Amino acid sequence: MLLFKNKVALAVVTGALFAATHLANPEVDTYGVWIYMTALTITGAFYGLLVLFDGGLELAMGYHMMNNLFVGVVSNTEGAAIETPALFTLHSDTYDVFPNLALDIVVFVLAVVALNAKYKWFRLGVGRHG
Repeated sequence: MLLFKNKVALAVVTGALFAATHLANPEVDTYGVWIYMTALTITGAFYGLLVLFDGGLELAMGYHMMNNLFVGVVSNTEGAAIETPALFTLHSDTYDVFPNLALDIVVFVLAVVALNAKYKWFRLGVGRHG
């Protein structure tokens, strides 16, 4: 039995649940609960859409692990939930909507375009040929 027939609603609920699992992270206090939870809800919705498009958890889990590995090894912030000596440590007290959240959305769209090129989930072409 499906609780939600609307895939967008399902992605938003998935995103909210993903964000809720991160409420204990120290970034909530650093960046502010609303902006950080909004960013995580959008991220979780992206992961939920990956699951819906692909029909499995593998891509979403892999993307999440890749994100955490990148944060842990390449670019981290002071006081983050993943405390590692990354190559770059950002000294940011705030998480700004622009450019951070806007850049996240652009990256998510580009990821869907790239993954669609491989897995052929849907057509992104403007017109029909043939």
